[in-house]
Order: sequence, then C-alpha cells, then structure tokens
Amino acid sequence: MAVVAGGVELRSDFPTDFPSLRTDSQRLKQAVINIVTNAVKFTPAGGSVRVTGRREADSGAAVLIISDDGIGVARHDIVTVLSPYGQVRSAQRKNTQGSGLGLPLTKRIVEALGASFDFASTPGEGTVVTFRFPPELVG
Repeated sequence: MAVVAGGVELRSDFPTDFPSLRTDSQRLKQAVINIVTNAVKFTPAGGSVRVTGRREADSGAAVLIISDDGIGVARHDIVTVLSPYGQVRSAQRKNTQGSGLGLPLTKRIVEALGASFDFASTPGEGTVVTFRFPPELVG
C-alpha cells in the first residue's frame, strides 16, 4: 500500500503470514500512529515512511519497524527527544509543533505492552523505530 500525505509516501509491508499479537490492540494502534505521525512530520516532501512487519525465525519474536528518510536526530539528542517535553530545535525543525510527549509516551506504551522499543537515527538520513514483541506475545 502506498499513500502520499503532504508529499511523503507512506508504505506498509507485512508478510501474509504475519502473526497476531497478544496485546492491547488499541494501545498498539496508538503507538504506531504516534510514530508514523512523527515520521511524516519530520520527512520532507518527496521522502518516504515505511511500516514493516516481520517475524524473527531464530527467536520467534514479532517485529514492527517504522522507518523514514527524514531529517533524523543527532546521537547526542536522542536522550532529549525520548525525555518528556524534550524537543530539539534546529533550522530544519523550526516550523514543527508539538509538546515533546509523543516519543516518550509511545516508548512507555510499547514497553507496557511487553515489547521493547528501539530508536535509531542519523541526521540527514532518517530514523528507524523498532517494536519487538517476544515469542510469548506472538500468536
């Protein structure tokens, strides 16, 4: 599926046999929407955001990956953006608004669901957020 929002292409890629997850679907949906919204907000027109699902053959974990080719976050700023009210100001972000609660809240939601939350980013290349659900939560 490909949708273009604000000049940003949004794609999803899930195998047909992607497993169900034993978790609160409302909270999971909220977490995915929060990350996708951030990804679209910080990806310039012409860029893309991808939501991918896969199952790790070796561990049995189910993995959701939201990646973008947006402006990215410097390594030294990652702690800030994952902290409540933490925002990074730069020339590329000057027109964006927010409370600075989206990422920290989403991280807490994902962890409360029993999954791990990983945030990796490189300025000028984009961001990858990974939710990893352990085998005991995979149906």
